Amino acid sequence: MQETIVTASDVALYVKCPRQVYFKLKKVPYVEREERVKGRVEHLLLRNIVEKNFDYRILEKNDFEICISALNELEKFLMNFNTKFFEQALISKKYGLAAKPDLIAVGEENCEVIEFKGTKIRHDITYSDKIYVCAQTMVVEDTLCPGLDHGNVFYYKISNKPIKTVYVSDKLKSKIMEIKSSILSMKKDIECKKDNMPPYCEKSLCKTCDYAYYCLYLNNKTS
Repeated sequence: MQETIVTASDVALYVKCPRQVYFKLKKVPYVEREERVKGRVEHLLLRNIVEKNFDYRILEKNDFEICISALNELEKFLMNFNTKFFEQALISKKYGLAAKPDLIAVGEENCEVIEFKGTKIRHDITYSDKIYVCAQTMVVEDTLCPGLDHGNVFYYKISNKPIKTVYVSDKLKSKIMEIKSSILSMKKDIECKKDNMPPYCEKSLCKTCDYAYYCLYLNNKTS
């Protein structure tokens, strides 16, 4: 991948924790957490459901945490889209961003970007998800669907309004490009052997972070 290209996933990851991006760029070994493995299985299941490889209504209630009523909403949402691209890798030279949305649904007159998320949100969409979907939509608009001004997050573990729409705004675009510049600067510092590791900040997300053990070790070592 070109040196000036940053992935949408890294932009969203930076919002959650810049240190994770730092460790990723340095290729620090990590311990994959159970939540990540489970999420991959759920994403694969959702893809099979969307492709209608089996009827999701046969799922027993406790087999997965995927909400059946949420799947009903997704089915209605995708009813008029005949072409579907799963994890299509795209690169926008205009924005210097790469993206691989979970689903791009293309109809005769419109296009939708949909990202699957297993987060059990209580109210509004999370800020990192807004940034992630906006970055993905920017890439899809530039490479595949001209004029696209919004993307969607499908929260498959909630029953109340599981599909949340994110509109591409100048404010979000500006923030994404700002984060992209920060990541490229971080990458350059690492290549130049400058140790500018972002500060440690304990968050609730640490318990699901693949780098949590190494990060905590470094924090204890330097404290």
